Amino acid sequence: DTPINRGLEERGWGRSFQLVDPTWSPSGRYLAALANMDTGPYLYVPVVFTPAGEPVAFGRPSTEFPEPFAWSPVEDVLAYTQGEAPYRVTEVYLLDPATGMDRRMVTSGGEEYPHVTDLAWSPSGRWVALTLWWAPEGYPRQALRIVDPVASEQVAELDIDTGGITAPLVDWRP
Repeated sequence: DTPINRGLEERGWGRSFQLVDPTWSPSGRYLAALANMDTGPYLYVPVVFTPAGEPVAFGRPSTEFPEPFAWSPVEDVLAYTQGEAPYRVTEVYLLDPATGMDRRMVTSGGEEYPHVTDLAWSPSGRWVALTLWWAPEGYPRQALRIVDPVASEQVAELDIDTGGITAPLVDWRP
């Protein structure tokens, strides 16, 4: 009967049996981890909590394993993924535990959309890079997409199959 499990149950999401991949926020005020669920309608929920184990914020639950999540290197804002089984991790959200803001940064928009397999913040916190995978007509493809987290806009994409950049890369320095 932990505070995290009480928070998950209050939302109707079930109970967690473990927290995986804990990572500290830049300020050290928070930890984020992925709650693996053993009851309820969902399998995974990103959770932000204090070092004392008190939950501060919950991300959106998933039925598919949403591997990628990472703190901005310059502020306590967590980027995390969400999706549905099988293999449709198609949305990226930003979660700010201090303000409670949880907003979608990237979505499929209803189109066939790649599986987000990884994400990384730029050292300055200005950009988020997403590694995408999809298989249109059975042909596997990969791309690296650079997104502005403030405007939620793509600024560049590198198609790994062709090597072509479809928009100019901007700054990636601190």
